[in-house]
Amino acid sequence: MGISEELREMIIKTGVDSLLDLIVEKDGLSIAEASRVLQIPSNKIESWATVLSKEKLITMKYEAGGNVVMGLNAKNMKSQQDNINKISSKVSEDIDKVDNELNSYEQTINLNKENINSFEKILNKDISKIEDIEKDLASFSKNKKELEASILKIKEEEKILLKKEENLEKKEVEISSKEKVLKSTSKDIIDTITEKLKIIDESHDKIVALNNEKNRLKEDVEFIKKISKVIEKEKDTDKLHERIKTVEEKHKALKDNSFLLKIKFEKFQEIVKKIFQV
Repeated sequence: MGISEELREMIIKTGVDSLLDLIVEKDGLSIAEASRVLQIPSNKIESWATVLSKEKLITMKYEAGGNVVMGLNAKNMKSQQDNINKISSKVSEDIDKVDNELNSYEQTINLNKENINSFEKILNKDISKIEDIEKDLASFSKNKKELEASILKIKEEEKILLKKEENLEKKEVEISSKEKVLKSTSKDIIDTITEKLKIIDESHDKIVALNNEKNRLKEDVEFIKKISKVIEKEKDTDKLHERIKTVEEKHKALKDNSFLLKIKFEKFQEIVKKIFQV
């Protein structure tokens, strides 16, 4: 007959096998005595005994005074004892296995501790790097603000340059317009000068002609002066002096006209010089 699950659980989880060993050793004993020997509360011993009795491993005899005496059931004890031994052996094996697993777990835990320590060192390094990165970010943020301020300044200067460029373009237009006017004015001035030069050439020719006439008159005057000395003794000297006076007046008028033309020519030259200097 197999062992029940209740007994199996009791053997694995409690010290019921110690109770069985004690019953075999004493060849029966009371619950109170078993409680004293095993240092287990009597109610717990009674609970175990009830299960063992159901499994027919032991007998329970109730004496006067309420004392309960536990004895062996020799008929089932041998087969049950074999089962119990097997369970105990299996439990021992399981315990050994658990111990091995615990040792393995402990080694794994120690290895994990080493890994955790190593990871902690790496983490500390990473934290240090993060702190350096945060410092770099703070510096970058400062440089970014300075760069943004410089960009704003450059944009303002660009606006000023664009405005100056617009003013320069306006001035270029004004200069171009003035240049056109100047070219037109220069053409008019050149045309005027050309006309004046023609007048000058004509005046120059007149001056030359007047000078020639002047020279001829001078010769006539000199000739008249020479012959006047010869004819002073003649009676009709009044007519001669009148002719001489007329010639002298013409000479004077010619001289005055020549002088005036010369002054006009010099003034015209000054005007031309001023025009070209401008």
